[in-house]
Amino acid sequence: MTRPRAARLAVRLALLATLGILAGELGARLLATPGYGAPISRAHPVLGWELLPGVRTRHVSEEFDVAICVDAAGLRQPADAPAEASAAADAPAGRALVVLGDSFSFGQGVEAEQRFSAQLPGWRVSNHGVPAYGTDQELLQYEARRPAADVVLLAYLVDNVVRNGAAVRDGRPKPRFTLADGALELHVPAAVAEAAGPAPGARGGLRTWLWEHSHLYRTLRRRVVPLVPTATDAVPYPQYAGDDPAWQVTRALLARLSREAPRLAVMIIPEAWQVEPGADDSCQRALLAACAELGIPALDLTPALRERRAEGPLYFPIDGHWTAAGHAAAAAALRPFLEALPPAGD
Repeated sequence: MTRPRAARLAVRLALLATLGILAGELGARLLATPGYGAPISRAHPVLGWELLPGVRTRHVSEEFDVAICVDAAGLRQPADAPAEASAAADAPAGRALVVLGDSFSFGQGVEAEQRFSAQLPGWRVSNHGVPAYGTDQELLQYEARRPAADVVLLAYLVDNVVRNGAAVRDGRPKPRFTLADGALELHVPAAVAEAAGPAPGARGGLRTWLWEHSHLYRTLRRRVVPLVPTATDAVPYPQYAGDDPAWQVTRALLARLSREAPRLAVMIIPEAWQVEPGADDSCQRALLAACAELGIPALDLTPALRERRAEGPLYFPIDGHWTAAGHAAAAAALRPFLEALPPAGD
């Protein structure tokens, strides 16, 4: 094949590929569900982002349609709760429980009153869950707010070890810690410190720009990439298996939060695939061992969720978060665990 013919063929192939990508992007946009009816978060100069006080909207997907209401304190509340004050102030008497977590604690896909934190009688619960937070942001959030608590419950998704080693999450810059001579050092990117708005391509390269602007890319990342088979002997989340810096930072974050909180407890949340019988649970075992070394009571939800699989779907198949049944199963396992905790100071 002559060079001119090869060049023309390359141009045609590139044009076809471009047209295919544009058609895929158009299809993804046409098929996309509305998502959040209005922004639910805003930039924060240290945390990266926080829930937007006073927002009232809906979160709609092909799997759910739920109300999102955030009170003046920046906490998600039931739709009928007053926007000007936190419902925690009107909670019944009992030990005060502060929940730190990400979208599982926030309750993505379910109504606020269906969350596990709303199913703990005898506790005055303040749920500080924020979608996409890592343990680092949860620690900083707790240290900034210092909510009154008898027990602080860290709802820890096994994926958090990845977030704790990253400076960008879902296209947004975030703070992160590193270790220097065994001490945690905080790094706040300039885009976070300035509480800057979107800066395409400037906060994590091409992947960040695609996440922010391409429906097709987000669809592939969320729905196709998880289906790609991996080697059967591959270790999920290899960070837990060795001296990975993100794991060492995570352990240090747990230790610091344990010192800061009056009584810290950890609830380990498995991914949906880890609830299948025989699935690898090395992540959970590593976390349990670390908590035991640090003297932190920990509850691995994996056995309880496995026992309740037959009762109905515990995770949304596409979205990946707990259904109402998943939250109920988590609450059922959590209640006796919390009741067995000794008072702070014992």
